[in-house]
Amino acid sequence: MSIKSGGADDFLPSDAEGNHFRQLVHLQANGALRISLAEADAFYSPMGVSAAVLFGRDADGHGGGQGTVELRLGEFSVEVETQCGLLRIRNARNSILLEECRSPEVVLLPDTDLIEVTRYLTSPAEEAFFGLGERFHALDQRGWRVDTLVFEQWCRQGLRSYIPVPFVVSSRGYGLWAETLRPCVFDLAATHEGITSVQCTDRCVSLQLFAGNPQELVRAFTALTGRAPTPPSWVFGPWMSSNEWNSQERLEREVNITLDHDIPATVVVVEAWSDEQTFYIWNDATVQPKRADEAIHHDDLEFDPNGKWPDPRRMIERFHGLGLRFVLWQVPVIKTLVADHEQHRRDQSYVEEQRLCVREADGTPYRIKPGWFKGGMVIDFSNPDAREWWFKKRRYLIEECGVDGFKTDGGEHLWGNRTQFANGKRGDEMINAYPVEYLGAYHSAMTEWGQDAVTFSRSGYTGVQRFPVHWAGDQESTWEEFRAVYRAVLNAGLAGISILGWDLAGFAGDVPTAELYKRSTSCTAFSPIMQYHSDFNHHRIPCRDRSPWNIAERTGDAGVLSTYRRYAHLRMRLIPYLHAEAANCGKTGDPLMAPVFYYHPNDRQAWSIADQHFLGRSLLVAPVLSEGIARRTIYVPEGEWLDIWTGQLIVGPTTLDRELPPEAIAVYLRQGAPWPYRGLEIFQDLPGDDRPTKDSGKQWPVK
Repeated sequence: MSIKSGGADDFLPSDAEGNHFRQLVHLQANGALRISLAEADAFYSPMGVSAAVLFGRDADGHGGGQGTVELRLGEFSVEVETQCGLLRIRNARNSILLEECRSPEVVLLPDTDLIEVTRYLTSPAEEAFFGLGERFHALDQRGWRVDTLVFEQWCRQGLRSYIPVPFVVSSRGYGLWAETLRPCVFDLAATHEGITSVQCTDRCVSLQLFAGNPQELVRAFTALTGRAPTPPSWVFGPWMSSNEWNSQERLEREVNITLDHDIPATVVVVEAWSDEQTFYIWNDATVQPKRADEAIHHDDLEFDPNGKWPDPRRMIERFHGLGLRFVLWQVPVIKTLVADHEQHRRDQSYVEEQRLCVREADGTPYRIKPGWFKGGMVIDFSNPDAREWWFKKRRYLIEECGVDGFKTDGGEHLWGNRTQFANGKRGDEMINAYPVEYLGAYHSAMTEWGQDAVTFSRSGYTGVQRFPVHWAGDQESTWEEFRAVYRAVLNAGLAGISILGWDLAGFAGDVPTAELYKRSTSCTAFSPIMQYHSDFNHHRIPCRDRSPWNIAERTGDAGVLSTYRRYAHLRMRLIPYLHAEAANCGKTGDPLMAPVFYYHPNDRQAWSIADQHFLGRSLLVAPVLSEGIARRTIYVPEGEWLDIWTGQLIVGPTTLDRELPPEAIAVYLRQGAPWPYRGLEIFQDLPGDDRPTKDSGKQWPVK
């Protein structure tokens, strides 16, 4: 049933079945304003209410009288038109933050206790919108209509998002968070100029309103939803990876090449390490089938000396001696097989019998519907028994093999609103909540094992920032995708995702040009995570690895190698700064990579800058994001800044015109900001174009 607003006497009337609706506005203990709408009997007595008002029709169908109720709730001034229920909310300076232009529209969803509520807000032409999670399509999202559904989109993400978050930051000085796990729709003046709308579904539909500048908004939001613990410092060095590196011989060869070229790395990620049946046994290793509820150990495995991984434990020990940490790929799926595999058959039967997987409404196992791993079962991480069983099979990787973390891929496998979970929730909520449960399970397990909990994940929702780190999914090696992923990381930071990286110069398809690789290298060196990675191409020749030596060979440009070497060494020098700034992110909720206006909210021009960013609180970075550009304009905001390459002092606000060849990037150090070095010495005497002498004993130890 749809109930739409009309005249003053028609605001949310009771229907034929006796349903009544009320709004509640109350101040929370954290200073935010919660605005809720529900059926009259759905309200509870909120905790920490300083003042509140109920308006609309009461249970007897009587109106609240004519006129306006004015309330002072903390720093908010709230005006309510009592008959039609329109809200006007002002901040402490008496500026309008939020103003409803029409009464909420309510839809009663059949066969549920849920209502769908759409609120309509006045939006001045100059208002800009940011955040809403990882958003690829635009930095300022005014004029777009976006949803908050966790979704896997392979490349060209457009309006899709692996990590949507229903929290929007407005240039008017407010942040608005929809308190629901169910997907929402934000229409940011897309359908009607001058009107934004927020559509949410729940039993009680609540929005939280925060007031302040972007930094205050993000800090307040993350104070409620969680902040990232500080990862170990090795996370902030260069990462190396490729899906083609699916054997010990190949992986060790690539590590030796990076040593030979004097190109440092602190992390190697291996995706294709396991068998394709269990995803917890090393590929080509054999093991006597065990009971499904038994743990597995390293000594249970027999490694084939001629197989793909003859001695992974020895290999990992060697990598550790070189200062390299080892991260293994994971996916939360029990795969459906064609050929019989005894251990998999036992595991699959056990998961079904013990109800450890996500289930359909009729209780049968849910099977993945489209695309990746079609037909597989999805483990239910809301079930403590499922968690225990899952990690019993993987604990040996950490404790006996020396693995340092997991690339927790996937998490977007759920379709359908009526799937069932052990925590009592259904698919309409768990589609979004599932990746948070998934990553939380890995962090809890590793913490229990006494391990630094490091995951590298691509999916999530509100609160997933508590489980760092993340990467922005799959992109092709194009300039368009480079710009899109840059925007995605900036928006994600404004939604609480403080440590998010991307695959340098893209992951899929043909290799990038030398120019794109160089530009992406310099930009990624000044981003939260510096990583190259590439998709699987069945070992076809020519190779599509995104390693700098392969791109140099493929493009015929030796400058690719020297450029990457230079920035990789610089990245190693930046680790103390990045680690300290990540600790600050964990304390405050600030993003490690932020738009210019985040630290300069009163600078009108800063709000229009979409191609510069801060890395931490001290470095202003101006990359080149388009092909064939040799010069660019750079906006330097208020303050004193040092050009990190020349030492030139620049006093802002000012606009610069800089020549930037493909291997260059403009970066400025803010004077007086936190900086753990003496001046600019870390940017001097970086390795040049000379190829070093081979020295396989090189190492880059990082704690």
